[in-house]
Amino acid sequence: MSTRISLHSKISRVPSNLKLRLTKSSFNPEEFEGAIVVIPPDGGWGWCIVLAGLVCLFCADGSAYCFGIFLDDISKEFKCKVTDVALVSSISGGFYYITGPITCAAVNRYGFRVIGVLGGFLTAISFFSASFTNDIKPFLVLIGIGAGTGYNFIYSASVIAVSFYFERWRAMAMAATCCGSSLGLVGFPPIMTLLLKQYSWRLKFQVISASFVVCGVLSFLYRPIKSTRYETDSTRVPSVGKEIIIEII
Repeated sequence: MSTRISLHSKISRVPSNLKLRLTKSSFNPEEFEGAIVVIPPDGGWGWCIVLAGLVCLFCADGSAYCFGIFLDDISKEFKCKVTDVALVSSISGGFYYITGPITCAAVNRYGFRVIGVLGGFLTAISFFSASFTNDIKPFLVLIGIGAGTGYNFIYSASVIAVSFYFERWRAMAMAATCCGSSLGLVGFPPIMTLLLKQYSWRLKFQVISASFVVCGVLSFLYRPIKSTRYETDSTRVPSVGKEIIIEII
């Protein structure tokens, strides 16, 4: 179990309110010397992560929220009702959000890079396998459960990675990353209906699968931030106004 607290550089000791919270967890504030410090770089490699997250959210939300463009083609080939195929989209959206707590717990345990890679390849396998199905039931499991869970893996890993890399510019970085969702909603339907108009839904699913392979590869960019050790010597404290996050393990 770890406890995270914030210390501002303009103070030389821990505030009393923080002491009270730490006392409940049996931590002594006077033992901060040598504690592990996670300092967001606020730029540099973080902008590469923002770009990777934008692409990942473009693919995830684009395919998740624009599934309706495939309803007619899939229902005709499976010889079922359109509402039956629409149920797949509903289940996918449900698993997209309901798996959030599990995904975040996995991120805490294994890191956002591992979860992002797993999410990309899980969704890719789900779409690729679904392109060969001839029945609505396996299709529902693959896209509804498999892809829906993969969406959340991708989203959670991307958002958490960006938040770890930014402090001062976190709002801007998060906004830029989440633009991928909006771009996906706008750009995904024209790509599928215009550029790939002459192809079947099966081939389109394989193209989507390839895009999620790219997401899995881009998730390798989510490298963990190296920790340093905090020194209580006031001469070594950063300039006023900066904030450092101390994680006591």
